[in-house]
Amino acid sequence: MKKALIIFISIMIGQSAFADEVNVQEVLDCSAANGPEKTFSQMADFKTYHSDGSSRDMSVKIRGARVKDALNLNLYVENPASLTGTAILFKEREGQDIVRIFLPSIRRSQNVTGSMAATKMLATDFSYLDIKQLYGAFVDGAATYKSKAKFVERPAHEIEIVPTAEEASPYTDLLAFIDAETCVVLGVHFRVEDKQVLKKLEADPSSNLEIEGRHLMSKYTMHDLMSTTKTEVTLGEIVFDKSIPNAAFHPQLFSGAR
Repeated sequence: MKKALIIFISIMIGQSAFADEVNVQEVLDCSAANGPEKTFSQMADFKTYHSDGSSRDMSVKIRGARVKDALNLNLYVENPASLTGTAILFKEREGQDIVRIFLPSIRRSQNVTGSMAATKMLATDFSYLDIKQLYGAFVDGAATYKSKAKFVERPAHEIEIVPTAEEASPYTDLLAFIDAETCVVLGVHFRVEDKQVLKKLEADPSSNLEIEGRHLMSKYTMHDLMSTTKTEVTLGEIVFDKSIPNAAFHPQLFSGAR
């Protein structure tokens, strides 16, 4: 899928972060160029805070593969025990992405489409469509440079992305904030009609790491402004270009196997 893949971050060398004329594609390319050339693997810990004051933890192993301009993800739930073996596959393609979930209770996978794709994924504040925002894989659509702004106290490029009709996105547009110095995704506002913000993804700027010449944020929070809940995610150590079986990203062959 031809789209703005903003995966992790990189330092813009030999270029002013705030040039008089900013080319939106250059900003997107700066970020996209710093993703893994082939694959990556890491753990992710999710902690969701509910409106009644309770919370829920979930640990997930994330494996990803980059194929040209597309990012494919395989999520395997390790904890809690009630969800162990559940797996989710995200596969980018022209038009609408493929999203499937493997349920160990029935030992088979099923498609996640339509309104279900916009619901909360495994009781977190990330929907099935939102989870790829952690890796900056935005929807296919028209990108417009809006302004030079500040986000989480960092100079940022503000970019608006309007999804194509084929994406079947529940949002009218996404407002992305890209760090002006490093090209990391600092945050995303998910908006509907009249620019109303339904959810906000925000990075913890103190979690900026440099690994093998690449930079990434290791902590994000997704705020659901409608339910007043939030989910914090902490990304663990990442391993780039690790050998991963092709079956892990095959819609018919993937399963809850690690």
